[in-house]
Amino acid sequence: MRCAHCNFDNVAGVTVCQVCGTPLEGVACPRCGSLNPADFHFCGFCGYTMQEAGSAPATVPVPPVQAVTPPPSQAPAPSNGPPPVVLIGFGAILSLAAAAYPWYLFGDPTATGSTLSEVLEVGWRWFPGAPLALIAVSAVTSTLVSMVRGWNTARPAVAVGSGLVTLLAATWLGEGLTRTELGTTDAGLPATGAVLATIGAIVVISVGLWSFQRSRTP
Repeated sequence: MRCAHCNFDNVAGVTVCQVCGTPLEGVACPRCGSLNPADFHFCGFCGYTMQEAGSAPATVPVPPVQAVTPPPSQAPAPSNGPPPVVLIGFGAILSLAAAAYPWYLFGDPTATGSTLSEVLEVGWRWFPGAPLALIAVSAVTSTLVSMVRGWNTARPAVAVGSGLVTLLAATWLGEGLTRTELGTTDAGLPATGAVLATIGAIVVISVGLWSFQRSRTP
């Protein structure tokens, strides 16, 4: 080991310079305690491997492994559509209105022997509040559907059905007023009412179809 003071090359294993007595700096062997240069891989006195006594080689830090959290189970989103009972009930009312409305338009509600006139007259006699009740139910249904946010796709159909039910109830109401002589008895008014109701039905259906197309547009 070379002395840093006098530059004398001492033998391995000594702790002080053999010429000037300056303490030698180096790595002490763990087995025999003799000093060795820092770049020695083996002890010059006993042959012990000095790599274990020196500083451990630098290691590249390994970043911590991030635990992957599994995604939560995809639960089915709750349906915001109208309940099946509402759709079935509204479909039944719409079917009755759609079946009775052409019957009224193509029949003669003012003729004495008209079957539909007799039905309307009997219905008015036994259920005088039925037309107004139908109009009220139709209005309430349309209002409820318009207030529920998740029923966008059902609004056009409800609008069309409510319009048809309202028109049918209005013609029934006019027929009842004429039959019971609560209003005018002019024979031309029912036919005029039928024409106006037909125009109203066309407008309602057109608006409903237009709304349905807009609701399907992204």
